[in-house]
Amino acid sequence: MSTTMNGQARILETTIDGITIQADLIGMNDDFSRYKGYDIDELKQVFNLVCDPKDWRAPIAVWVSGEAVLPVVAAIEFMTATHPSVQLDPERMKYLITSEGYRNGPAGP
Repeated sequence: MSTTMNGQARILETTIDGITIQADLIGMNDDFSRYKGYDIDELKQVFNLVCDPKDWRAPIAVWVSGEAVLPVVAAIEFMTATHPSVQLDPERMKYLITSEGYRNGPAGP
């Protein structure tokens, strides 16, 4: 995983398991193709990496490195309408991101 930032354009770029995702730190644009600065199609790809592939509506628990926290949280928020929690394991320097998932969240049945 790698992260770079272009200070003039305020673009943050992160690579997660071969998927490069960019965030425009200004926020949503007028055509609603972005969420929290991230391209929605890229958020869907990131979400597919962290959700249960057999049941995307299920609860989510995933360990990530620091660079992945923001895009993974944004992907989970966008796809499940929930607010994931983030906890740091200081011994491993990894973050546990959990969510009740789409089914158990406010958008679920």
